[in-house]
Amino acid sequence: MATLRLTRRALIDLKEIKKYSIEKHGTITAEKYLASIEDALVTIKEYPEILKDRPFAQYAKFYFVGKHTLVFAVLDNTIYVLTVKYGGMDIENIINRFEPTLMQEAEIMHKRLRKAVKVKAEINNI
Repeated sequence: MATLRLTRRALIDLKEIKKYSIEKHGTITAEKYLASIEDALVTIKEYPEILKDRPFAQYAKFYFVGKHTLVFAVLDNTIYVLTVKYGGMDIENIINRFEPTLMQEAEIMHKRLRKAVKVKAEINNI
């Protein structure tokens, strides 16, 4: 099974979605909506092949939950949630503007995680 990680940007996006949803629809509805995103992430972790490619995105993969588009990068056996955007936004334009940065962010996270695993293994061998 793949590992799933959220970038700082994705975490901020989810906090903003929660805040907006509570303000507009109430706590119960907001919690249900965020639970649907969480369920989608669990499914993606188990079945990463369901992520969608789009012709305008060289590296990014996509999944749609409710009114939001989840944007991912897959490196080795790790899936990175890069950002979560409202579906009414021009996602193609957003990705074209930010894709190199999004991919760099995923690659940096990936390198740090690999280093952390190596350090932990070395410590365990002491």
